[in-house]
Amino acid sequence: MNPDLLQTLIGLPVAWIGLTVAIHFYRLLDEKAPDTDEVAENVRGFVA
Repeated sequence: MNPDLLQTLIGLPVAWIGLTVAIHFYRLLDEKAPDTDEVAENVRGFVA
């Protein structure tokens, strides 16, 4: 298997979890921050 592909496959979920956690903590600090679902929709729209 291509090591770059493997690294990408591992890196994407890790980055997604990190982003979700970061947004969650940001929302705890600032209630006006965008909703996680809203961000997820934006990312899906951007990727698709």
